[in-house]
Amino acid sequence: MSDSADKSKIRAIARAARQSIPNDARAALSAAACKRAFELPELACATRALGFAAAPEELDPALLLATLRKAGIEICLPRIASADSLTLHSCSLCVELENGPFGLRQPQVTAAQVSGDGVDLVIVPGVAFDATGARLGFGGGYYDRLLAGMPGAYRIALAFDEQLVEAVPTQAHDEPVDAIVTPTRTLLTARRGRLV
Repeated sequence: MSDSADKSKIRAIARAARQSIPNDARAALSAAACKRAFELPELACATRALGFAAAPEELDPALLLATLRKAGIEICLPRIASADSLTLHSCSLCVELENGPFGLRQPQVTAAQVSGDGVDLVIVPGVAFDATGARLGFGGGYYDRLLAGMPGAYRIALAFDEQLVEAVPTQAHDEPVDAIVTPTRTLLTARRGRLV
């Protein structure tokens, strides 16, 4: 089986697992993961964080973003600018969001655009992850291209436990994360030379 077929199969299984989580449990699980993520020491020195607005089936990083904002960290969110690129926009309130492509919420086009150069923390969405930090997104490559341009930023994936898989097939362009935080555990990856 090809990497592409493997990725499609893992993506389908992980999405089904994520969708099977009862709606009334999502808020509590999201809050638990966000609180656990805020304990990572790398967050203490962040100045600008890139987050995302969760789709209905995703673990919601809103509590973590609000906590970071209260700690004085600037929050920015991505906006789909074209078929292959994202722009980053300063975002202080969720009311600044609008519906974008793929049913995702994103900053309005009038929101102040910021450079990725100043981003030192990225909260990365994804469909599936493994303990090495390999990440499987929806297949558009948006985040792989974005993360390649900010190699020094600390990358955290927030995920339900059901999204962890044994191995995600990777290619040279796939960008890993530094930590995967679920409601029950934190996995530190070897991207920066640390052992899991």
